[in-house]
Amino acid sequence: MLRSTKGASKARRDQINAEIRALRDLLPLPEGDRPRLSYLHVMALACIYTRKGACLRPGPARGAPMELLGGPELADLVASLPGFLLAVTREGKLVGVTDNVAQHLGHSMVDLVAQGDSIYDLLDPADHPLVRHQLTLPGPPQAERLFRCRFTTSRASRRPSAGRKLVLLRGRFQAPPGPPGASPGLFVAFCAPLDPPPWPCPDCLLLPAFQSRHARDLALLDVSDSVLIHLGYGRGELLGRSWYRLLHPEDLSHVARQHLRLAGAGAEARGELVTRLQRKDGLGWTWVYARLRPEGPALLAHNFIIR
Repeated sequence: MLRSTKGASKARRDQINAEIRALRDLLPLPEGDRPRLSYLHVMALACIYTRKGACLRPGPARGAPMELLGGPELADLVASLPGFLLAVTREGKLVGVTDNVAQHLGHSMVDLVAQGDSIYDLLDPADHPLVRHQLTLPGPPQAERLFRCRFTTSRASRRPSAGRKLVLLRGRFQAPPGPPGASPGLFVAFCAPLDPPPWPCPDCLLLPAFQSRHARDLALLDVSDSVLIHLGYGRGELLGRSWYRLLHPEDLSHVARQHLRLAGAGAEARGELVTRLQRKDGLGWTWVYARLRPEGPALLAHNFIIR
């Protein structure tokens, strides 16, 4: 005679549900957020906070960004920042994000998890190759990365940029807890929204910037005299020179992708990039946020110096 397993199945489901509710109560979230969490959200948040607890433990190798991500006692300082802090693994898995992300993207931590537990779930798909390239780029662990990408924002936000927001990320890989070389570490970045993005206007003549005009192969046709202040070159020294000769080797592929896209596009096309340009003294690099657009047979670039 076959026995029904309906009672046993219900008992297992009740036990699982009780465990998930207990786990939800342990999450360090405001009381108002907990009732709207689905069981899948609870499990995703538990994974993120477990990664955060394992990776952001206090220790002698911890730097200031790591302490900010893991330190609730610094909440007031974090809230006053003109941006938010983000930590991800080399694969893009979220490990931590400061609570003030809601001020800039309109998403709370719960809203972010509803979209996924990877940074790629929060980005414009067109920027995935750029971010993946930056997270897997070989080089010294402490090498600085600086790039721009577009984050999705809350549809309920009343900001003009609702839907997509351009954000400048500056960060580096931090050593994880444990013996050196045990894991590739975490990418910890300060994310500064460009809202609104800089653009030349009559009221912003004092912006640290210069303008350049390029042939379609990016050879310089003209450049404003202010390039002397920022790169050390006189205007005459750059005319006819290829822009690619000034670029940092790690930025070549990023610039080339934008260049190819604009070269075959119409007059309404726009391009944005963050790159490093070599100074004349050969002793360093200047970070530049460039906005490009076609202008007849040429490309016009407005280059803003990143401080």
